[in-house]
Amino acid sequence: STKSASYSLVGDLNDPFFGNSNLSFYTQVGLTSNSLIWGEGATTDSIVLQMIYSGYYGDTLTPLTIKVYEVTENMTGESMTYYSNTSFSHDNLLADYTFSPKPRSRSNIDDSLRAAVVRIPIDNALGERFINDANNFTSNNVFMNYFDGLYVSCEPTSGTGSISYFNLLNTRSYLRIHYHNDYDTTFYDFNVSDKYVRFNHFEHDYTTAQAPIAFDDTTSNEYLYVQSTAGVRSRLRFPNLAQWAKNMNTNVLINVAKLIMTGANDM
Repeated sequence: STKSASYSLVGDLNDPFFGNSNLSFYTQVGLTSNSLIWGEGATTDSIVLQMIYSGYYGDTLTPLTIKVYEVTENMTGESMTYYSNTSFSHDNLLADYTFSPKPRSRSNIDDSLRAAVVRIPIDNALGERFINDANNFTSNNVFMNYFDGLYVSCEPTSGTGSISYFNLLNTRSYLRIHYHNDYDTTFYDFNVSDKYVRFNHFEHDYTTAQAPIAFDDTTSNEYLYVQSTAGVRSRLRFPNLAQWAKNMNTNVLINVAKLIMTGANDM
């Protein structure tokens, strides 16, 4: 299960030992007020999806292409479980953004923002649709029944690539719509809450993985492999321990048992 994980992960990584890992995430967004009134003559100026970095893995010099889609299927359900291979239908491409991750560079957009962020421009058509469908903003429940959420994915990269971790629950992570009406120029933020559906989606391709990642229990492998994001796991079994104790033909008291593994430094 990847539901409500601390961080939302997105990126594409080509590892010489584990092959390719492509990570994405789904999330609902909601109103930051009890209701929203756009005002007479409202028009969208720009939209941005801003996300606070919480870490990374890989080569951040490799450009990544992030795509943001609108989820077109309700993600809530009393018995719904969200696993790393769970997916929902999505359509309406909202962003196609190529950038080099900068998880250690503080944003220069706002002097008070002492954190690294990525800002993804979103198609203004989403804002115009929101304004034209103003009846769906009378409450948060009404809005979330109208807008199912966002799917943030990464296109495959030819280089090493990287995985970025984002904290969507940070108050500086939001979907912000800049707009003006007949009276004012302003903005409105949609945010992510720990009460909303939010989960990671992981895909691993081991066709280019270095042997002996062969998923064959009958082979004798020199190395053990363990991978995060619901990837490779290794299982150790000691099938002869019970027989060993039985063969001693006496009571056995184990004072200490150790499994000692040496890191594969030469790799």
